[in-house]
Amino acid sequence: MTAEEHGNAATLRLIPAPKSRDAAIDWMRALSILYIVGFWHLNNYTTALPWYRDTPFARVTVLALALFVLISGFLAGRAGTPVTRQTLASYYRRRLIRIYPPYLLALGVFTALGLSGAPFLPSALMLNMIVPPPPFTLWFMTMIVLFYLAAPFLLAIAIRPARLTGAIIAIWMILFTLDRLVLDIEDRLLIYLPAFAAGILIANHVVPRRLVLAASALLAVIGYGISLNAPILDPDQSLWMALWATASAMFTFVALRGRMPRSRIVEELSLGGFFLYLFHRPIYVVLLKVSGAQTPWTRELLLVFIGFPAAIVFGITAQRAYDAAIKSLVDRRKGQLPLPAS
Repeated sequence: MTAEEHGNAATLRLIPAPKSRDAAIDWMRALSILYIVGFWHLNNYTTALPWYRDTPFARVTVLALALFVLISGFLAGRAGTPVTRQTLASYYRRRLIRIYPPYLLALGVFTALGLSGAPFLPSALMLNMIVPPPPFTLWFMTMIVLFYLAAPFLLAIAIRPARLTGAIIAIWMILFTLDRLVLDIEDRLLIYLPAFAAGILIANHVVPRRLVLAASALLAVIGYGISLNAPILDPDQSLWMALWATASAMFTFVALRGRMPRSRIVEELSLGGFFLYLFHRPIYVVLLKVSGAQTPWTRELLLVFIGFPAAIVFGITAQRAYDAAIKSLVDRRKGQLPLPAS
C-alpha cells in the first residue's frame, strides 16, 4: 500500500499507472483462474462431485470471471499513455500480439481435438460473440479481445464518470435490443461488459473506498437474489447474473486492492494464467484418453494430482517462452533499424 493510502484509510486512490506492482491484482487473477481451471472446468470430466454446479458455485464462477474482466478493464484504463489517434494502432498492436496468436493456436488445438463446438473461421475472426455459437471455453478470450477493441472509445469518455456510465448503459441496451430482435448475441457479452467498464472507471478516478464497498455490497446482495431466477441448466450463462457479476467483482477488487502480500508463487501463477486457461482442457482430455481412466474418482484424482499441476506448469512455461519470443522479435526489429546520422 502506498503512503497516500496509509494516510487516508477511508479513500482508495484509483488513478492511472502507479509504478509499483499491486500484489492484490496477482492474487485475484491467479485465484480466479485456478478456481475456473481446477474446479469448475475440471469437474466437467468426472461425476465424482455432482454438486459442483449448485447455486453457490455457479455464482462464484461468475464472480471469478467478472473479476478477471474487471481487472482487464482496470489495467487497460491505467496503461499510462493516453490512447490518441496517433497511438491507436500501437495500442491495438500491443494487445493483439499478446493475445491473438496464442488464442489462434489454442483454437486450432481445440478444433483438432473436437472440443471447439464452433466453426473455425468465425471463431478465428472473433465473430462468435455476435453470431453464436462461440468456441467452447475460448469464448472468454474472444470476449476480452472485443472489450479491448472497444477500450479506446471507453477511455476517451472515462474522464467523466457519468458519461462513461451513460454510454455503457446505452451500449448495453442497444446490444440487448439487437439480441432480442435481430441477432442472437451471446448473453455473456452482456453479463461482463459492465465489469470491464467498471475497471476502466476505477482506474481513472479517486473514489471514497467505504462508499464503493457499501454500494457494491448492497448491489451484490440484490444481484445475488435476482440471479436466483437463472435457469438450473447453465445458470452462469443467464442475464439474471449481470448485476451480481459487476457488483461482486467491484466489491472484491476494491476490498482487496493494495492489501495482499507479495508472493513470487502467486506472481508466477498470475503470469501463467493466460496460457493455463487456453490449454487446460486439451491437457485434461489427452490425459484421460491416454490413461483410460473410467471410474469417477479415478478420473477426479488423476486430474487433480496430475492434470491440474501439469496444466499449471505448462501455462507458466508457455507464457515465459512466448514473452521471450516477442522480446527477441522486438529486439531483432530494433537492431534492423538504421542508426541515426551523427
